[in-house]
Amino acid sequence: MKVTRTAQKINLDNIVDISVDVHKDTLCFFFEIDGAEFSDTCSNRTTIIEKRLITYRDIALEHGRKGLRIICEPTGQFQNKLMRTARRLGFFTNYVNAECVAKFRVVETNDNNKTDKKDPRVINTLGKLNKVIRFRMIGEKYLMLRKLHKIYDESLLSG
Repeated sequence: MKVTRTAQKINLDNIVDISVDVHKDTLCFFFEIDGAEFSDTCSNRTTIIEKRLITYRDIALEHGRKGLRIICEPTGQFQNKLMRTARRLGFFTNYVNAECVAKFRVVETNDNNKTDKKDPRVINTLGKLNKVIRFRMIGEKYLMLRKLHKIYDESLLSG
């Protein structure tokens, strides 16, 4: 018997998109609710991230929304604390393609320069257009295989 699982369609009408520009030490947040814009910056620490996300959830609930969707670029490993914390708190999570953000920034702002204020807004616009990538939680055994494959490839190159 073959078992397949279909992707769930999520009604995003009552969900607030929280767009995040992730850096090694800081996170820059941006979101909109009913025409009001919110932007914030915090350090990339789990306890601080958790407090901020709970605050944003409370703001969303005050405005009649049911939850949050956290959207960011995959930036090496720096986004892991944010995404794990968001998942643990029960929020939706998505990535946006970093190349799409760079190209869309030029379209939206007519400027090539990267700034901490522009990128969260661009990520937010891509979220509204639903140009997002699914965030996957990869099992420990699969992560180990990926690491072993990387070591194997490096040993072949060093020869």
